[in-house]
Amino acid sequence: MGQGMACLIALPRWRVYFGRLVASRHGVLFLGAVLVSVLLVKYNPVESRWFPPCPFKYLTGWYCPGCGSTRALHHLLHGRLTAAFGYNPLMVSSVPFLLVNAVGRILPANKGRLFDERGFSPVVIVSILVCVVLFGALRNLPMFPFSFLAPRG
Repeated sequence: MGQGMACLIALPRWRVYFGRLVASRHGVLFLGAVLVSVLLVKYNPVESRWFPPCPFKYLTGWYCPGCGSTRALHHLLHGRLTAAFGYNPLMVSSVPFLLVNAVGRILPANKGRLFDERGFSPVVIVSILVCVVLFGALRNLPMFPFSFLAPRG
């Protein structure tokens, strides 16, 4: 038995798992998400300079598909689903899928992932892209009912 294997056996199981988690890219993304979540709980994006404005909106004057996502996440983390949906309905609708995917990647027994993007067909990928681009275009139309897609608050 090599010295590396003996070290793994001597460490408690949670330390081995945590070490692998931090060493992986998913661990880094998880820690980044936790940091951003803490900032979003503590600071309101409307009143704080921690969060920059949307560069697309700044340069063009139009809403991008992600405009309002930071404010929506702030409201989601404070339990205000209706306010979050008012800022970016596409992002709020995608949060459950993203959470299931994230939890599936972090758990050790992740063989049965529900949303493994490597298994997506090109049709699914193009459909998602079309939905995002269409949402971005429709939310800039100033007429009913599309005006409800623009960030408000």
